[in-house]
Amino acid sequence: MQTEQGKPIYGATVIVQNTTLGTTTDADGKFSIKLDAGTQPVLQISFIGYETEKVTVNSPKTVEAIRLVPAENSMREITVVGYGKQERR
Repeated sequence: MQTEQGKPIYGATVIVQNTTLGTTTDADGKFSIKLDAGTQPVLQISFIGYETEKVTVNSPKTVEAIRLVPAENSMREITVVGYGKQERR
């Protein structure tokens, strides 16, 4: 799992669509999921600030080079509201 710039994404969520089977990526952007033989499941990959990607697994061994694209509305406008009182001592 990588960004557009090729940097690994740590902690992206990888779920087999229409199941409860899932995992997260490691520090190198890699993941492992056991799948039933003879199926072509769809993996749904998501990470905060990036578009959700869906990938059909055609090979039983590996899925190569999944790159996530930044979301268009990736927190361009943020409003912070704070309440409280602080005194300097």
